[in-house]
Amino acid sequence: MSHSSIINCPRIFTEPESTYAITTLLTESISSIQDNNFTISATNTENFKASGYIQINQEIFFYQSKTKTTFNNVYRALKDTSRKDHISN
Repeated sequence: MSHSSIINCPRIFTEPESTYAITTLLTESISSIQDNNFTISATNTENFKASGYIQINQEIFFYQSKTKTTFNNVYRALKDTSRKDHISN
């Protein structure tokens, strides 16, 4: 697997500075024009904290709550990152 294919993979990583990354896959794409306070759909969020930061590719998000398959009340482009398009699998 090449370096660029790893970077472009639609995985969500929790705790951007953590050395123990929990991953899941996006089930719906995210547009760069998506406003704050939205929902991110994923295959499984059970191992993630009740609220916290996640990283998708180079963009950092904060979610206020979650269900088994969604991150809710999401705010994006945090910690000096930029809004990007993110594709689902």
